[in-house]
Amino acid sequence: MEKGKYKIVAYGSDVGREGSMENQVLTEGGFDDFSLVYVPEGNRELFLKEAENADGICAWADLSEEDYKVMKECEIIVAPAIGADKFDIKGATKRGICIANVPDYCLEEVAVHTLALMLDCCRRITLTDRLVRRGIWQEHPPWPMYRMQGRTYGLVSFGNIPRRVAELVKPFGPDIIAYDPYVDEGVFRERGVEKAGSLKELFERSHFISVHTPRLPSTYHMIGRSELENLREGSIIVVTGRGGVVDEEALKWALDTGKAGCAGLDVIEDEENIRSVLMEHEKVVMTSHTAYYTEEASRELKRKVMEQIISVVRNKKAPENLINKEVLGRARFERRIL
Repeated sequence: MEKGKYKIVAYGSDVGREGSMENQVLTEGGFDDFSLVYVPEGNRELFLKEAENADGICAWADLSEEDYKVMKECEIIVAPAIGADKFDIKGATKRGICIANVPDYCLEEVAVHTLALMLDCCRRITLTDRLVRRGIWQEHPPWPMYRMQGRTYGLVSFGNIPRRVAELVKPFGPDIIAYDPYVDEGVFRERGVEKAGSLKELFERSHFISVHTPRLPSTYHMIGRSELENLREGSIIVVTGRGGVVDEEALKWALDTGKAGCAGLDVIEDEENIRSVLMEHEKVVMTSHTAYYTEEASRELKRKVMEQIISVVRNKKAPENLINKEVLGRARFERRIL
């Protein structure tokens, strides 16, 4: 077996560091024909240089068709994430590069984080904490709070994460509805969740709303002023999907007018510059896109990234979570099968 026959470049995380899970997967699997090159986040020039002769790439970065042009040997790029919205998918397909992600590695973490933010907002824990630390002790809070029991919890999207959220929320006693035009009616029935016919219906009926929609060109500012005008007075909104799906200016309006009573956000639209009109809002609880994280999820993610790269580069098989399925039949790894 030729040492270092295949090259993997890891960019933008701790992937590939000595003693990392990635190295462990290679070592324990006997994949000593792989070399692993780590490029620190931000050093894009070095990343593109190393990517010129890489067989597989792990990256969480904006990649365009121009970038793919330098990746002359690359057979697969895996996003160490649930989404792959940073990649030019069509450009990769055109060049025969497989694009994959890891859509199932942190379902429990994001679902639990969603519930944690919702409970925080329901009980106004962080908001009360801020008052107490300023020396304000009020046994009767300055804002109304309600039980979940007997009220309605609405889920925007009904993929794997919101389905798990529904399971976690049920013991608190709300009726649960969800809006997702791409999910079959049978899935809702199996989960005991009512299917809302529209976003308007969901917003009109729900007291608690969590948004799980991925950010795509079609979902950018999907929830804006016209949707939020349909809110029940004092509703609570939690967002753990992607920043940009909810128009933050519109959400600020809803909070300022009392249409929304509180909001819990794990994502914002401009995370690179950490800017949002909601940053200082007294009715907003924020976390820094950490919903995905536990030590267990991190290890699972890295293992699944490596397994997919090995599947394509060494075994010449399509990755488990291939996004651009239309690449099959003209993929680079298929052309290199002996």
